Amino acid sequence: MKARDTGDNIKGGIMGNMKYNIDNRSNFRGAGCVGNRGAGCQGAGCTGAGNACNADNEAISPVIGEMLMLTVVIILVALFAASTSSFIPADRDPTMNVLVGEVSADNHNVTLWHKGGDVIPMSSMKVIIGNGKERKTFMDGNFVINGNTDLRNFRPGDSMVVSTGEDIRGEDITVVVGNTVVMYGRIKGAGD
Repeated sequence: MKARDTGDNIKGGIMGNMKYNIDNRSNFRGAGCVGNRGAGCQGAGCTGAGNACNADNEAISPVIGEMLMLTVVIILVALFAASTSSFIPADRDPTMNVLVGEVSADNHNVTLWHKGGDVIPMSSMKVIIGNGKERKTFMDGNFVINGNTDLRNFRPGDSMVVSTGEDIRGEDITVVVGNTVVMYGRIKGAGD
């Protein structure tokens, strides 16, 4: 009868060395530690469970990389927003075509006609009448639109009477909306 090989006679061979390395891996990691734990963990310094090569350190590089990428994206978005904000058009000044119409029989009132452009709120409009040093400014309370004192907006097609209370024949007239001069002209008398 032939004796069976139970594997006990191989312990000193290749299998025996592998078993030794597997059983003692917590004491000596060797080159296997380099690939699994990073550049700071090499050779015989990688022994024991409490060494510097714990798996907890593996996430540091990806987190730092993500933070750097996020920082770059935020900076690029800020630069893009700053550069595109210069292309946004500024608020434009209102435009209006005004025609100086007739003067009342007593030469105290002048009629202005809105011939086109933006709707102008009366609160933002003023009429300056005068020559040289004597100039008078007339505002909202002096305006009557289309014969109605309740109207608050000067629209295209409307007429507006400016009540001055004095003779304004031959005076210069300036219509200002906000800070923009929209019309400048000279007032003719009733019989001129």
